[in-house]
Amino acid sequence: MSRILNTEIIIPVIEKLVKKACYELDDNLMCSFRKA
Repeated sequence: MSRILNTEIIIPVIEKLVKKACYELDDNLMCSFRKA
C-alpha cells in the first residue's frame, strides 16, 4: 500500500518539477535568442 501511495504522490510532483524546469529552460533560451 505504501508503495502505491508513494508513487501516486511522487509522480505528480516529478511531473511538476519537470514542467517547471522545461518552462525555465524555454525562458532562458528565448531570452538568449532575444539578446543575440
